[in-house]
Amino acid sequence: MNNALWKTCRVLANPTRLHILRHLIQNKELCVQSIAEAEQISEVVSSQHLKLLHEHGFLEQTQKSKWVYYKTATHIENSHAKKLAPPLKEKLRAEGPCSKELVHMVTAFTHPRRIDIAKALTDRNKSFEQLISECNISGQALYRHLNKLIDRNLISQDNNIYRIIHPKAGLLKALLLCCNEDPFSHTS
Repeated sequence: MNNALWKTCRVLANPTRLHILRHLIQNKELCVQSIAEAEQISEVVSSQHLKLLHEHGFLEQTQKSKWVYYKTATHIENSHAKKLAPPLKEKLRAEGPCSKELVHMVTAFTHPRRIDIAKALTDRNKSFEQLISECNISGQALYRHLNKLIDRNLISQDNNIYRIIHPKAGLLKALLLCCNEDPFSHTS
């Protein structure tokens, strides 16, 4: 299953789900009950978070007796999860508890219009007016989304020209690669 990048990022932009991923990275395999206890949430809520992570390709599940066990996915079919899982695991291992910075980074891509803007800036720098035209977006909405992308250190502005900041590695680079796979939202 290939979901739109913004939907995958909305799943990842949740501290509880990132904590769950971190627990699974550390423990290899856990049941719903163990994850609920570790996160101090109900089994129903735990199950809902696990279901979303599984649906977006980040987890595998197996039934053992009456328990469902989850582990991080090894055979990933979702193209976004395939690109995002390795740097995400690395970042979760390195950072310890889920950081606000990680959630902040992922939220740059939780709206289809911000993905359109990043995609439009991938090949060359553009003016505000060029972005309005290419992304088929109002000036007010573009201004709002550009500010969010600037705040997340994804793009920079010099006078009226915007450019993407290309990271050399890591999760942000993987997110940008995924942007280029998604169709423009106003044409799909």
